[in-house]
Amino acid sequence: MLLLFTSCSKKKNNFFSRTYHETTTHFNGYFNAREAVREAVTSYEDGIPENWEEPLPIIYFPKEEEAVSLYSSMDRSIEKCSKVIDRHSMLIKKQQHNSWIDDSYLLMGISYFYKRNFIEAEETFKYVTKQFKKEQIRHEANLWMARMAIEEGNFVRAQSLLDKLEEYRPDFPKGMEQPYYEVYTHLYLKQNDYLQAIDRLQQAIAVTKKKDRRARQTFLLAQLYDITGQSQRSVRRYNDVVKMNPDYEMKFYAQINQALAFDSRSDSEQIRGQLNKLLRDEKYVEFRDQVYYALAEVEFAERNVNEGIKMLLKSTEASVNNNRQKGKSFLRLADIYFDERNYEVASEFYDSTMVYIPSDYPDFEVIKATKESLNELVYYLTIVNTQDSLQMLAQLDESELNRKLRKIIRDKQAEEEERLRKLQEEREQELQNQLNIRSEQAQSRATTGRGQTGKWYFYNEASKAVGFAEFRAKYGQRELKDNWRRKDKTSVLNLGEDGELADESEVDTGPGNKIPTMAELKADIPFTEEAMKISKDTMAYALFEVGKIYKDRLEDFENAIETFEDLNVRLPGSPYEQVTYYQLYRLFLTKEEDPTYFPSDPRSTSAYYASLITDEYPESEYSQLIKDPDYIASSEKERQKEKDDYENTFRQYRMRNYTEVLTACLDVMNNDTGNRLLPKYYLLRAMAIAGKKDRTNYIAALREIVDKFPETEEGEEAKRLLGLLDDKGKEDVAENKKEEEKKRGKKEGPKGDYLIKDDMDHYFAILIPNKGVRMNELKAKVSDFNNEYFRPEQFKVTNSFINSESQILLVRTFENKEDAMLYLSGYENEEQVLGGVNDQGFEAFVITSKNFATLFKTKDIDGYIEFFKTTYRE
Repeated sequence: MLLLFTSCSKKKNNFFSRTYHETTTHFNGYFNAREAVREAVTSYEDGIPENWEEPLPIIYFPKEEEAVSLYSSMDRSIEKCSKVIDRHSMLIKKQQHNSWIDDSYLLMGISYFYKRNFIEAEETFKYVTKQFKKEQIRHEANLWMARMAIEEGNFVRAQSLLDKLEEYRPDFPKGMEQPYYEVYTHLYLKQNDYLQAIDRLQQAIAVTKKKDRRARQTFLLAQLYDITGQSQRSVRRYNDVVKMNPDYEMKFYAQINQALAFDSRSDSEQIRGQLNKLLRDEKYVEFRDQVYYALAEVEFAERNVNEGIKMLLKSTEASVNNNRQKGKSFLRLADIYFDERNYEVASEFYDSTMVYIPSDYPDFEVIKATKESLNELVYYLTIVNTQDSLQMLAQLDESELNRKLRKIIRDKQAEEEERLRKLQEEREQELQNQLNIRSEQAQSRATTGRGQTGKWYFYNEASKAVGFAEFRAKYGQRELKDNWRRKDKTSVLNLGEDGELADESEVDTGPGNKIPTMAELKADIPFTEEAMKISKDTMAYALFEVGKIYKDRLEDFENAIETFEDLNVRLPGSPYEQVTYYQLYRLFLTKEEDPTYFPSDPRSTSAYYASLITDEYPESEYSQLIKDPDYIASSEKERQKEKDDYENTFRQYRMRNYTEVLTACLDVMNNDTGNRLLPKYYLLRAMAIAGKKDRTNYIAALREIVDKFPETEEGEEAKRLLGLLDDKGKEDVAENKKEEEKKRGKKEGPKGDYLIKDDMDHYFAILIPNKGVRMNELKAKVSDFNNEYFRPEQFKVTNSFINSESQILLVRTFENKEDAMLYLSGYENEEQVLGGVNDQGFEAFVITSKNFATLFKTKDIDGYIEFFKTTYRE
């Protein structure tokens, strides 16, 4: 009994006490705590999906939200370590005689570290380094403090700790060299110092014993060689990974990345052979999109651009459930055509890219902005080409015009027939795929029935691939959204559960393309002089926008110069002539900054356009900018001074110093008529007169404002104040309004003779301003509205410029008035699809095809809308 008591004592340093406390500490509390930490960290790391496109992490550390899942295990570890320290510590005369207590303290610090409780972790690690100065474990504590400094972003402290540890490397405990070099690698990776990371990673590989860990390190080394432009070394290291025979996913990506790191100095045939072998391997069916992408990069490296494009297209076709890779392939195609300045094709591929890439994709916002810029570019280029064709058609005689229009109709018919033919081929291929899938399923069931273990569906990649293929065979490509089953109805043969031909089912044939009539085509041709002017102004505006997009958003200066020059040659004297001269002046200034630029023509210089502007537009702001580069800055100073002076005068008004206000206002009105705030001074003068109770002069001052500044905010405010004064003031306002309308040429009643018959063809129309709107987006939303609620009718959505200020978006064709009005009602009451269209105050109406032709000739929009309200609404 005495022996048992003696062995349990923490104050007796003898063999029995040490053996008891060390054994209990090691195999009871410490072992269980270590297992809790190990299992939690392993579970966390195993749950992190690998991103093989980025450098693999050499060390994992949980974020705030991820650390929560580790709390329970870490708290259990801390509790057990605390207990063994409290119950079994043998600290006698400031010396610890239980050899497992230092390990318990270290493990407690590690647990705090994984909980992201850096304060407690720091205190614990420091205690270990101070209390156990002669023990090797202090080096491990310093290494964990270096890790903690890295995660806190304190790279200087981490470097200092690791450099200090370098001095004690011969004294490291067994197995510490590998984590030491890995932490060093981690430090440099965090700072994107890849060359230093390579050096430390090579040292880590040299001392790593476990094969799977060495494979991961070698894979990372290959990635770093690729990032730093050492492609041949990268290819060799990836080849080393393959030889290590790692898990099938790492082996696959080693072979893929080997191809992506390929350059002209590597053996392309060997890499092609490896990739083609992967294509034939059934284990990698779901990765074929990435294999084709890698093959494309090999072709591009050898400048086989056309073959590379073919491989990328195959990649997009092979991608079934990897949207990221599909988007990556589309993006590569988009970039290729963008670099070749084939912007129309690039725009289509950027559109496809945005469908598939996630919002966390690198440079997502840049890709999105490029896509939007190209969409706008293509939109304006389409306007240019359309107006050019319409102007050409307007010059033809009647017989030649009809011949051309008939050909256009025949071409559109052929396009629609080809579309339907391709759709049918796709459906037949899908049906064949369905047959193949059912055959494979039957074989799979038979195999499983012979004793093989199956997987739950959602864990079985092969089963999921079958499910995807079946869905596409039945429904085609469908966007994930509400009411995705809505579709046009066309009968095709389908397969039943047993693989036999089942009843006819309905599939999507797409929105279709309505073939235009001769009358519809002629309605857009500018036959009259006024219509031709509108067409040319529209073309000039579109060309100018194209030039701006090239210059400012795509930074394609060559195309910008060509576009602006083309605008001035094709449409001399356009409203954009002056500003295009200045744009060309700025573009050539930029080119002349390049010392290798030598103009082949005097007109290809900034001096040429500077001369044009100063000679033809000497008083313009652009002329002032050329003569005085500081003109904008000085103009801004002048504007600010005007603002400050007015605010000072207004403060005097608020202080009721009306005499000073009147003096200041009269000074500006008489001596500074170019002042940008002149209308405000007139109104402030009127208010100062009112402050002096001079009703007669107050009314006279307000009338003067209405007369001089009728279209300004001050003019409107003066009208309102006059209306409040007395009946006479109200009559004056009404009279002024009539006079203004008369000046603007407003007439009573419509200019054209509009007729209405309920059974005539009708169009639905939206009147939209030319500037400040994105017509492509509006048309897309109206098309979405049609597909959602009126899909079987296959309405056509077009737009036409009615005058220099407005254009009309048309939905056509309705069989009668009732159908058109029903559509108008749906348009006005829809609240989801048409957001940003029917809530913007755009005028919407319906119109017969004959009345539309009359409207297009007369341009009397206000007259027709009045006619519409009285004949349709009432």
